[in-house]
Amino acid sequence: MNSGKLNKIPVSKISEQSRNGIVFRYIFNNEQVTTIDHVHQDDYYMFILLEEGEYRACIDFNEYKLNGLSIAFISPGQIHFITGYKNVTGYVIGVDTVLINHTFKEVFEKVSVSGNLIVPDIETFENLKSCLSVLHKKIQSRNDILEQNLVYALVSSFIGLVAEMYHNDNLGSLNKRSAIITHQFRKLLSNSYQTVKSPSQYASKLNLSLSYLNEVVKETTNLTVSQCIQNEIILQAKRLLFYTNMTIKEIAYELGFEDHTYFTRLFTKVAGISPTKFKVNYRQ
Repeated sequence: MNSGKLNKIPVSKISEQSRNGIVFRYIFNNEQVTTIDHVHQDDYYMFILLEEGEYRACIDFNEYKLNGLSIAFISPGQIHFITGYKNVTGYVIGVDTVLINHTFKEVFEKVSVSGNLIVPDIETFENLKSCLSVLHKKIQSRNDILEQNLVYALVSSFIGLVAEMYHNDNLGSLNKRSAIITHQFRKLLSNSYQTVKSPSQYASKLNLSLSYLNEVVKETTNLTVSQCIQNEIILQAKRLLFYTNMTIKEIAYELGFEDHTYFTRLFTKVAGISPTKFKVNYRQ
């Protein structure tokens, strides 16, 4: 870890890696597993389709293990890094957010509560693999505007298949209205956690009673509104503690707390460890 003063988590930008908003790698027997070897965030979506082997990654402090046929995605802004891999064969696709259909984005945002990893059935996996195999060939050979548009269409088809799989797996049994309201709440929370910390304020902004908002959020996430707010704040705090050299007081202020001792108590209560110990443990 760099010992210099770091106040920003590094962001990998799609514009610095691709002129057309798509980064595509076919991995065979560990070749080209990653081109970025440090903890970072992306400003784009990344999809990993594993055919064989083992691939382990930490995404926002949750450990994920892909083993054999499996798929994972990483949303823009999520801190991640590879923790290990063995005999990996598969695909990694980075896609600019502007190229992803709004409906598909909503699916990925909605299922982020239940995790980024999914194991597809054989038929779905073969469909995804076929799509990527064609995409791989077209990306290598594209020479004109027609082939470029075909590349975009294939990428959209792949993302649509992945979104459908996550939708069916995570939201099929949920009340549709509850899912919509929870999505609206989480989107509002992600934009307002620094300034809005009261559950009743979120209910008011959504024109709902707090009891009803709690009911639908609990149904969808198994968490109360208050717990969701606290989890979002602590996640952002962990990101800053993990990568920057900001002090606890600076982080508290950055997250909208005037009293850093209160922030410390909240972090310790939710995370089960003090901010100082978390920083020491994760930065060793």
